[in-house]
Amino acid sequence: MELSKALQTSETNLSRIVDRLVRSDLVAREPNPRDRRSLIIRLSAEGQVYIKDEQQRHGRSVQEVFKGITQRDLKNVREVLSKVKSALLARAHAATPSRT
Repeated sequence: MELSKALQTSETNLSRIVDRLVRSDLVAREPNPRDRRSLIIRLSAEGQVYIKDEQQRHGRSVQEVFKGITQRDLKNVREVLSKVKSALLARAHAATPSRT
């Protein structure tokens, strides 16, 4: 899949983003051996370290946010979200014309 479509951005904007990431040594552009018209974008070693650090930071942030929430609270949220999901699915089903 083309990266610009997956990220829902223009090719021009994506090119600018990749340029900045290359300058920051977070990614590298490589020729695509199967298609000379395209490039493969890979995380550099520095980019891999950056991603690992950010994942750990994010994990700590999530733990901090959920620190005061009990298992009972989470169970209640799951139950409410399940009801919301069921209601949305029922509404979507009711709005779908039958094919008879």
